[in-house]
Order: sequence, then structure tokens, then C-alpha cells
Amino acid sequence: MSDYASIKNKTNTKFSITIGTNEYKGSYEGVFALKTDKDGNIEKMVCGNFKSLYKNGVPILELKTPADVFVSKEKETTVARVKEMNK
Repeated sequence: MSDYASIKNKTNTKFSITIGTNEYKGSYEGVFALKTDKDGNIEKMVCGNFKSLYKNGVPILELKTPADVFVSKEKETTVARVKEMNK
């Protein structure tokens, strides 16, 4: 999903999506994409101005400071790239 207004206004947009039987919630600026496996585990995620991701009401990924985030699970390794937001 994407939200041009959040980029223009530099504000986060809240989201709530259901994939299978799992509900994911959080907020983003600009773009958010999530791919999960059949068990609801993250395979890929990209999020602008990421702070936290909740799955079924439980935080599964959190940062102290918002950042642009890319997460990718490749075989048995999870790769995460984090770029802190400019202040």
C-alpha cells in the first residue's frame, strides 16, 4: 500500500491488514508492503518511517527510533536493512 499524502505531509498513516487468520497493524509513511508464509511468518517487508509491527495485538518487531526498513527471509537467514530517518 502507498500513501502520497503521508510523504507530502511527513506524517504516518495507520494500517490494519488481515492475511489468512492473522491481523497485522502499524503505521507507515509513503509505502508499506508485507509478504508472509502460510504460518504468518514474515518473508518480506518494506516500510517507510517504521516504528512497530503488531501481529494479532502482539508486537513482533519494534524500533526505538523510526526508520525506513526492509526485511527479507532467504532460506534460513533473515536480512534486515534499516535507514534512520533524517531529523
